[in-house]
Amino acid sequence: MAWAGWTLRGGPLDGNTPAVGSNADGRLEVFSGGEGQNGTELWHIWQTAPNGWSAWNSLGGEPANSAGIGHKADGSLTIFVEGRTINGPASPLGAIAAQQRAK
Repeated sequence: MAWAGWTLRGGPLDGNTPAVGSNADGRLEVFSGGEGQNGTELWHIWQTAPNGWSAWNSLGGEPANSAGIGHKADGSLTIFVEGRTINGPASPLGAIAAQQRAK
């Protein structure tokens, strides 16, 4: 089976490596930092059908770097990123954890 051509998904991405996870029902979800109304925010987009995708939605926060994804026993995703203090440097003790329940 051959790969299909590239499809542009747009988004406010800021150059951090996107993180991709699979929800309990097998749909993909992509997370990345990007420019929002309050500076850099964590954004996500998810698969709605085999070839369909949602619009990009902000989860807020101020991620300082790329996100990591963990899978919980119930199949839901938990997203972890290093947080940034408001208008300041990254805080080694600050963290943002955003959770997206399986749909």
